[in-house]
Amino acid sequence: MGEKLFISEFTINAHRRNICRKLNIYTSVGLLNFVRKNGLI
Repeated sequence: MGEKLFISEFTINAHRRNICRKLNIYTSVGLLNFVRKNGLI
């Protein structure tokens, strides 16, 4: 994904971490459930 957006893996992880913090999601499974529930994938 980083190659397509021309950003580093660290940047992607930082954005994901910030999103999870704002949504009070603590696991990857929780994030995946949120994405599915909200029709983002």
